[in-house]
Order: sequence, then structure tokens, then C-alpha cells
Amino acid sequence: MRLDQLIKKISNLILIIPLVLIVVSSIMLISREPKKYSNIENRNLKSLPSFSFEDFFQGEYQSDLESAIADQFPLSQTIKKNMLSSENSISYYFSNVVNKIIGCENRYVKFLKNSYVFSCDDYLIRSPLDIEKRKNDLSKTLLPLSKINASTTFLYINSSDSIDFSEEKINDKFYDYIVENYFFENIDELEIKDWDTYKKYYYKTDHHLNHVGIQKAYEKIIRIYDIPSAIQPFKEIEFEVNFDGSRARTESFYLFKENFRVYKYNFFNFDTYINGVLKPYGNYDKYYNFKYDSTVGVNHYGSFYGGDVGELIYDTKRNELKNILIISSSFSNALNPLVANHFNKTFVIDPRHYSRDMNEEFDINNYIIKNEIDEVLIFFDITAILDEKFILEVK
Repeated sequence: MRLDQLIKKISNLILIIPLVLIVVSSIMLISREPKKYSNIENRNLKSLPSFSFEDFFQGEYQSDLESAIADQFPLSQTIKKNMLSSENSISYYFSNVVNKIIGCENRYVKFLKNSYVFSCDDYLIRSPLDIEKRKNDLSKTLLPLSKINASTTFLYINSSDSIDFSEEKINDKFYDYIVENYFFENIDELEIKDWDTYKKYYYKTDHHLNHVGIQKAYEKIIRIYDIPSAIQPFKEIEFEVNFDGSRARTESFYLFKENFRVYKYNFFNFDTYINGVLKPYGNYDKYYNFKYDSTVGVNHYGSFYGGDVGELIYDTKRNELKNILIISSSFSNALNPLVANHFNKTFVIDPRHYSRDMNEEFDINNYIIKNEIDEVLIFFDITAILDEKFILEVK
């Protein structure tokens, strides 16, 4: 083959390959199920818009189409994840250099898009919210909860969103305000009074309580209900896999290392119903047998303890005991089976997902009557209280 023919063939290939990739990608974009949410960017993704002449001539269709292509194009999320991970790694190392020069003891340092570290420790946290700006927002969720027609207990979960660890006297101003302005039959807090206690109760890169924090919260609940004794773990298990929490996954930042650890208990036998269907909740046995995904970025909290569902029921078939209703977010996923040991039936409702999973609106007072609920436990941190998805309509 002559050189000029070879050059011509290579030139044709250079032109054809991008065209083939564009055609294949376009077919995939149109034919596959659209992605709905990005854990990387922590937002809903745009889907391909429906065409209308009105939107087209106003320019809205073109704008929505451009956004959808950027979100739905094959490998777009992988590319964004890798770019974000690289940016955050550079930012982290640069911050380390700066912190060594100016010092970071007892102060917040922002080095990722939405995350801070405090006092140079390898914990991804949020900066504390300003209570003066959020007082009006608190009432939207708390006022309906204070009108529930049942004995109601509120265990408030202190978090980095509600505590300023740099203050000389550390306390949770949100909790203090709630106690002073809202009535619940029983109210208590997890009680985090210093930075070292926070590190003991929380994962390095996640907003949830770890196994130590959950045991502490459970023991608080047992004391509130005057139950003689809490069950104790008989073993701590450490899995040889890095726990990449929600904040690490959102930021695509995986440099803070922490093995996933859990407590193992002897639970009372119970049946679990997920959205009305009898089936197991969580993957305890798989993990105990070391059958888990060790890929970077896996949600081990949700995989082990169970994911978020609208309605979860534990039935121990002990009719002589009371029934309890837990209103919570994913914070209770690890807590639920512990509480269930002390009740006949334990009903767990996540208001964010109930109508979606159960095809009906959640009417808490009717639910209490229908299921003969004796006790209601609210298990919220400040982010849940301020989230409009947790606002209940109490009739």
C-alpha cells in the first residue's frame, strides 16, 4: 500500500470514529432509562424534554435539551466524578500545606465544595447553621408533631449542623430553643458536648451516627421508656473495606480512611414488612459472611442496615407489649431493630417516601388509631426538622 493511500485511510478513520461514537451515544441516550439523581452532585438530573413549538420558539426547549444531554450523556457522571475527585484531592493537599503554615487548631477550614474539617481532624462536617435565621422554619415541622394524639417522645440528634465546636462553651442552640418553645411529653438529646464526643459517635465521612452513637441513642430511649435493661452487643465486627460515607460520595473525595465497623446483637425474633411485603430488611448475614461490595463509593450504611422506605414494620408477635411508631429519616435505619426488641409491633415511617411507596398520603392520627399505636418516637436531627419533606399534616 502506497503511503498516500495509508494516510487517506487513517484520515477517513479519524473522521468516521467520532461520528460513530456520536451516533452510538445518541442511540443510548434516547433508548435507555434516564438517570434521575446524581449522588456526585447531590441533585436531580434533567431528563430529555418533550417537544412543543411554544417552548421551542421561546428557547426553553433548547435550554432544557442542552442540560439533559449534559446530564444523561453516557459516562457523563463518571467523567464528572473523576474530575471532582481530582479537584478535591488537589484542594485537600493544598489546604494541608496552608494549615501547617497558619494552623487550624480549634477552627473550621473549608476545602471542599460543601464540607469542612475542624481542628485539622480527618472528619468531613458541615459548618453550623445560624439559629436566628431558621427559627421560623422550625415551626413548620415541629408544630404539627407537637399535636399528635398519642404519647410522644422526641429524641433530638445533635450533629455538626447544629453545634459550633469552636465556641468556648459548646451546646446545641437548636435543641435549647426547641425545649423552650415546643411541648413534647418527653424530650431529650443525644448530648454531644465536645468535639471528641462527636468523633466517637459519628463516621468520618457520613452524616449518620456510627454503631457507637446508635447504641448511645438506643440506651437513651430505653431510659426514657423505663425499660429495665438495654440489650448489649456481644461482638464488634470490623470489615476490611473503607467506609465511604454520604459526604465522601457527594464530594467524590475518598482520602479519609475508616474501616466499616458494626456491633452484633442477639435480636429477638421478628418478622419485617417493607411497604406491606414480608421480607428481610438489610443485609446483616451477607456482611457477617464477608459477602459485600468493596468498590470505592459503595453505601455500606444503607447496604448493611437497610435502605430508605416509606413504611417498615417489625412484628415480634408479643401482644402483651405495646406498639410503637417511629417517625424518622435514615438516621433510624440502624436503630429500628434495637427498639423493636422491646415492643409488640414497631412501625417506622419515613415521611419523605410514604406516599410514593404506599400510594396514599400519611395521616398520622388515623395511622395511630388504625394500628393501635401506644407510643410515638420522633428521631430527628436538625436537617430533618428543616426539610419540608418531613412536614406532616396533623388533622
